[in-house]
Amino acid sequence: MIKLRPPERGGVADRAPEEVVAAEKRRQDWLSGFHLGVSRVTWHELWGVERERTTLRLRREYEATVARFGTSIDDLAPYVVRRRP
Repeated sequence: MIKLRPPERGGVADRAPEEVVAAEKRRQDWLSGFHLGVSRVTWHELWGVERERTTLRLRREYEATVARFGTSIDDLAPYVVRRRP
């Protein structure tokens, strides 16, 4: 949520919260258009008992994405960044 707060409240937002959210939704829509699942994890879900619950949730979300779309990412080929030799 820090990305939604203005700097004077300890955040990093350089735009209005609704603009930040709209840009995030556009990015998510772009990714979802490639049949990629999108999962959200918050900081507190990474520690303690929440970590195990989050791991199980992410596994379920991954399996649902694979069941729905498979595992091919061939349609992302135009966006692969190749390292220079």
